[in-house]
Amino acid sequence: MFALIAMMCVTHVGSQWVDARGLFTGSGWFQTSAVSYGGWKIVVARHGERPWISFDGGSSFAASTADAVSWNSFSMSWDGTTIVGGAGGDYIHISRDSGSNWSVVDPAGGPMGWTSVSCSEDCSVIAAVAGGGNIWTSTDAGTTWTEDSSVGSSKDWQSIAVSGDASKIVAVALNANIWLSTDRGATFVEQAVGTNEEWTDVAVSADGSKMSASVRNGGKLWRSTDSGTSWSQLSVNASDLTSFLRVDMSNSGSVMVAMHVPPTNSYLLAVWKSTDGGDTWSEETGFSQFGFSHDMDQIAMAGDGSKIVTLGGGGAVAVWTGPAAETSTTITLSTTLSSTTSSSTTSSSTASSSTTSSSTASSSSSTTFSTTSSTKTATATTATSTTSLTVTETTQTVTETTQTVTETTQTVTETTQTVTETTQTVTQTTQTVTETTQTVTETTQTVTETTQTVTETTQTVTETTQTVTETTQTVTETVTETTAALDKASNGLGLSTNCMVAPLHCWCPWSCMEELCVVFWETSRP
Repeated sequence: MFALIAMMCVTHVGSQWVDARGLFTGSGWFQTSAVSYGGWKIVVARHGERPWISFDGGSSFAASTADAVSWNSFSMSWDGTTIVGGAGGDYIHISRDSGSNWSVVDPAGGPMGWTSVSCSEDCSVIAAVAGGGNIWTSTDAGTTWTEDSSVGSSKDWQSIAVSGDASKIVAVALNANIWLSTDRGATFVEQAVGTNEEWTDVAVSADGSKMSASVRNGGKLWRSTDSGTSWSQLSVNASDLTSFLRVDMSNSGSVMVAMHVPPTNSYLLAVWKSTDGGDTWSEETGFSQFGFSHDMDQIAMAGDGSKIVTLGGGGAVAVWTGPAAETSTTITLSTTLSSTTSSSTTSSSTASSSTTSSSTASSSSSTTFSTTSSTKTATATTATSTTSLTVTETTQTVTETTQTVTETTQTVTETTQTVTETTQTVTQTTQTVTETTQTVTETTQTVTETTQTVTETTQTVTETTQTVTETTQTVTETVTETTAALDKASNGLGLSTNCMVAPLHCWCPWSCMEELCVVFWETSRP
């Protein structure tokens, strides 16, 4: 019977609401839920029971191994790997493997009435509030915590939300104001919006630029489009609303959902949705058909807007599945559950999805986790049914994304070609520079050698000039001595004037030399 119900729910998937109450055992009332970015991982929990986790977008659920406590709030990383839960009169519980194993952290040094928890896209930053307590934040994925006591511990905190990039954290309390942090939770500043409002829930976009908060009394929704600096009340057919209980938004803030109680029947729940960031709203008539009663109310939406999970009184659970409203972020999820049927035959259940691809989900019904030492496996108590889901709208998105990838690849190819040509030009220029440098080097060497030759020639010229100078000095000295000797001879021997002049000017060498010889001979005789 269970397998049949699970299959019927699957066949109605596609921009429609599905009553998921038949997918769970037990009769408790569900209290809280959280959804991964693409909507393929969902966690829901009842008071005093273990959380239930779906890996196939809500087609089937399996009871996890977390403690059975009074769960009040869950938050999940975009890929669904990390799950953070807060419980009343208890502690904060964290799973880092999609719910297979859990650890307990104690920020306050003892149990607290944790009413709301929230984390950034990878859950590296976590924030939590407790009724009658302060705001607690962790910037190391829950290892250490810091308490902000400046906000006042007497507030009845209802909800806290962390932006995907952790740049903004916003919290609300009953009969109080909105509190905002712009420094990853280091400090919180009160925003003058409405001190007497019965704030019930708050949501924030991935970049923290857009925020929305719900008010129980008077059916009010408030919105901020400037990161919480200023707030304005939205017009959502105010005459037809009694109170807003919960609110959530997509990563960009363009899609918003809110759960409220209609004035015609205060025991029923209704869901309103906006696809233009809160400017206009319309009621989800597909949800109203279930007649969910007002109590333990929760609403959660996938970051891409493709999945909405609602909880109501009497254990009511409904899941809306539709086309993704956002395709700017693509996250691929892959989770494998090892399961055995009641006849001890082994099978595997794998859910793999992408926000921009058609998806096939393999599910097993009424699956529970069992623990052996530190190993947890999924044991199926009934037959396994496999159903293939094809989402036409996401197929179109895949085609468009593929086209974009093709164009991007072409651009990369052209850029690579340009880089190659530029590299070739640089290589040629480098070669030219190398050759020029070589020529300059050779020219410099020639100049150096020429300079050396000139230096050596100059030295030789200098030495020759010195030799000439010395020779000239010697000749001068010789001529001087010869002249003196001739003067002496002419005075002593009575030579004629012509004979004196002859050795110097060679006018009459023979007559003079002859005369000189005669004189020398005459004077030389004994």
